[in-house]
Amino acid sequence: MSSILEGGRLGRYHIQEQLGRGGMATVFKARDPSLNRTVAIKVLAFLRADEPAFRERFGREAQAIARLNHPNILQVFDVGEDKGFTYIVTEYVSGGTLLDRLGSPYNLEDSLRILRPLAEALDYAHASGIVHRDIKPSNVLMNDDAEPVLADFGLSVAMEQ
Repeated sequence: MSSILEGGRLGRYHIQEQLGRGGMATVFKARDPSLNRTVAIKVLAFLRADEPAFRERFGREAQAIARLNHPNILQVFDVGEDKGFTYIVTEYVSGGTLLDRLGSPYNLEDSLRILRPLAEALDYAHASGIVHRDIKPSNVLMNDDAEPVLADFGLSVAMEQ
């Protein structure tokens, strides 16, 4: 998939480079020429894109996080389909993941600087009826100010009210 998309376009977005790949999707860094900003595009795994349950889960992720408006939750900008690919466009967070930083020593103050905003983001999501269900260091992005941003609500479910 990366060779198909890298250097190309998906919808109005100009694909720049692959950022990562998981079982569900591949994430690319891209440029939105309409709004003149860098974005991340999560593209549904090519071989599973035709599976209705898989596409439903992907769409549920987009809907779940699009409803949320919190500084420590990844913001969704767009959802689309193009060239047989289904994708979600989100803000681009350039500081890597918490997993990337786990080799560094953290004192209590540093740990709380990460955990407190994550707890507040989860509290906000829960109050909005969303459970993340996949909290792990690779799903916590770190922005340039070393603030955590919770990503990948792919396993989220709407809680019964």
